[in-house]
Amino acid sequence: MRSLAWLALLPLLTECASLGGLGPDFRRPTVQFLSAELTEIDAKGATVSCRFEVANPNARELSVARVSWRVSVRGRPLAEGSLPEGARLPANGTAVVAVPARVLFGDLDSLLALAQSREDVPYELKGVAGVESPLGVIDLPFSHSGTLQRP
Repeated sequence: MRSLAWLALLPLLTECASLGGLGPDFRRPTVQFLSAELTEIDAKGATVSCRFEVANPNARELSVARVSWRVSVRGRPLAEGSLPEGARLPANGTAVVAVPARVLFGDLDSLLALAQSREDVPYELKGVAGVESPLGVIDLPFSHSGTLQRP
């Protein structure tokens, strides 16, 4: 889970840069995983709060109004979440961002099979980021896919 959740932030930050007019000098923020904590459990699933330190090396603040995302592994749902309150990344600074991830118990059987597999694991992240702009909040879809290498 911790390997995948940070991916929700990277496409979002790239979209913020292009919309915010940061131009060719834009440097991609870096994301470092800090911790994961089980924050809620109910009959359908569990919510894990993944904390990340995000460093913005740019001279302009990056502001995100809201984010919703979903991660699938081998075409099957793994986790989903949202940041309805958004996040602000200070100029030339860092911020700790808590990203909630919802895992449904019905998806755990496929996760256990993946954990036991020795094969590389393809994943896909899709979502929408509401980025603050001079025109108001603009919803930008994002997606990213790749493969997690098994050790």
